[in-house]
Amino acid sequence: FGSRFKLRIQQSLAADRAVMAEYCDAKTATEILRSNSAGKSLRAWTKNDAEGLQLTRGLGANATLKCFSMRGDATDITGFALANVLQKKTTLQSLSLTWKLDKSLPAIVRALQENTSLQYLELRHNGQNDKVSGPAIAEMLRTHKTLRHFSLTTSAGLVTGLSIAESLKDNSTLDSLDFCFIHGGDQVCSAFAESLQVNSKLQSLTLTCEGNMRDSAAPALSAALRLNTTLRCFSLLGGDPLSPVVYTPGDETGAALAEGLEVNTALRSFSLTIGQDMSDVAG
Repeated sequence: FGSRFKLRIQQSLAADRAVMAEYCDAKTATEILRSNSAGKSLRAWTKNDAEGLQLTRGLGANATLKCFSMRGDATDITGFALANVLQKKTTLQSLSLTWKLDKSLPAIVRALQENTSLQYLELRHNGQNDKVSGPAIAEMLRTHKTLRHFSLTTSAGLVTGLSIAESLKDNSTLDSLDFCFIHGGDQVCSAFAESLQVNSKLQSLTLTCEGNMRDSAAPALSAALRLNTTLRCFSLLGGDPLSPVVYTPGDETGAALAEGLEVNTALRSFSLTIGQDMSDVAG
């Protein structure tokens, strides 16, 4: 799955180049940050750690920026430097990071844990530090006071997924959560379904598993649909688009979802994608 996931990231980045006009090169972005002329939002692209470090220092010197997006080919060297800046950066309301975050990801989310202004966080990476990153992300979600939307795309899965799902039992601020992962499909979906039975804040949840999924999550999903009264949009996407269909639920899943949807009065949108075939059911 690792090579297919990397290909997915590469294809995604290639598609994003269509809107790269909205992104500054690192040198221009750094100059803008240091002059405090960025306004409220800035998107920057880095080619290496040298540019990433310059950009990070520029971010630390800026006093006005509210929304920051950074992507490219930086590594943990830039990641750890960014974590140090974010510990003192209390003005950001939106942060989006797309690069190979691995060992530095826990440091970044810990730096954001006490941030009292952040409302939107998007992380896309192909690191493998699952056993450390997962609990760190979950602790941030469990204790963060202002975060409203969290999006994570990762080649990890089981530990991170189970940890994030468990944190939803205590989280009282998130409105929406998007989680794209590879490993532990049924286990992760079951864990999220169990948390939905007690979470009373989340309004939108998208789970995208690019690994194997079967029927074992059906009972928990059905219970979640029956008991949750606040979720408005729920999408369950299965199957790796770069491989043959790997999400093959049987009658048990269909019957369980139908039973849950029949009694659910809160959902306004429910989407189920099986491999490369999609079926939408209005909740």
